[in-house]
Amino acid sequence: MATFFDRGPDDLADCVVRSNKIADSYCDLTAAFVNTSKRFRINSRLDWNPVQWINVHQNTAMQERCLTMLNLRYLYVMPLILLPIGEGIGFAFKFVLVAPISCRSDTSQSPPATVKNTAFQDNQAIELPTGQQYYLGREIAQTMHYTGASWLIRESREQEERCSMLLANMGLKTGMTVCDMGSGNGYYTIPIAQLIGDRGQVIAVDVQIEMLTRLRERMTESDVTNITPALGSYHDPHLEDETLDLLLMVDVYHEFSHPELMLRSIRRALKPDGVICLVEYRAEDPKVPIKPLHKMSKAQINKEYTANGFTLIKEFDKLPWQHVMFFGKDDRSPQQIAESLNALGADR
Repeated sequence: MATFFDRGPDDLADCVVRSNKIADSYCDLTAAFVNTSKRFRINSRLDWNPVQWINVHQNTAMQERCLTMLNLRYLYVMPLILLPIGEGIGFAFKFVLVAPISCRSDTSQSPPATVKNTAFQDNQAIELPTGQQYYLGREIAQTMHYTGASWLIRESREQEERCSMLLANMGLKTGMTVCDMGSGNGYYTIPIAQLIGDRGQVIAVDVQIEMLTRLRERMTESDVTNITPALGSYHDPHLEDETLDLLLMVDVYHEFSHPELMLRSIRRALKPDGVICLVEYRAEDPKVPIKPLHKMSKAQINKEYTANGFTLIKEFDKLPWQHVMFFGKDDRSPQQIAESLNALGADR
């Protein structure tokens, strides 16, 4: 007879257990989850992936053990939950069984449509959105798998893409708060952190924990400390509201399986004068040696960003292969943007 622990990910993908307090002394892994939970609860949003943030500045060794365990296909944890029943009265102890959590290393696709995407927010079950295959006439590409991470730091990349020229024309300033969305193993993250100085901060968001592990290794090698690797999700990067001066996306937006939800979260995270620096391979140029699915035209970019509450500020057209387009927030309210998007109907 099959036991509880014989169940597969499809049966348990919707099982997320939240607690208000966990005994920090129970075990290192439990403590790591507590630190993580405190970080991502800033905006009180939770999705199917229970570990949203990896805070590299708090107990690094403990976080590394947590990352190591999360590389397993399934993680089984039985943390001790400490339940206060009244100040000065005493405490009641209760064991809570956390169901096996799917930590799939293959993140090249969004959560399968056959899995019930459910999470808990304020103790209420909520349905999570299913990823899209098309958006405003464009086919969405699959996320680059972490096993291809070495391609991101290939020796020929500077010659091919003139990455140093992009860094010089992004508008980086000392003390900025910058998000590298889809940071991968940190090809741009680390030089950005060095350019904005110790008073600046880089939040490196990626949906693959293996990418963040590689970023952590490169941070150690480079002796960089002003980077916070953050485990995002396919529909929400879990960024704090109005905290970002600049958000960089290099060849990643075209892979968003939930473009509207992601852009909505990004728009909230930008300061009133915050800017998106969007970099995508040029679809208009057949000589760019990238698959068509991983390219975007200026017309398509403008179509999608304008629809989602952004306005084009400026462009930089001197890179060999890529568009560089800068967007700021337009004057519309979230409700006005939603109404405009709804008017698009079936095109979405």
